[in-house]
Amino acid sequence: MADAGHEPPTARGGPAPADPTAPLRVLVVEDSATQAAALAVLLEDAGYAVAVARTGERALELVRRAGSE
Repeated sequence: MADAGHEPPTARGGPAPADPTAPLRVLVVEDSATQAAALAVLLEDAGYAVAVARTGERALELVRRAGSE
């Protein structure tokens, strides 16, 4: 969760996002559940939208799915 006075990060360069107010999405790929959860919390607190994959195969699946949105 982001602080009320903190705006989520925005993209710099590249094409404009469909919704410029939407938080940047981050994919965490980590086989340790504890480490993945800790990193996800830190990123969410910083205003990012976070997805977690525990395997490379799952990460590729999530990337492919996100690319079709």
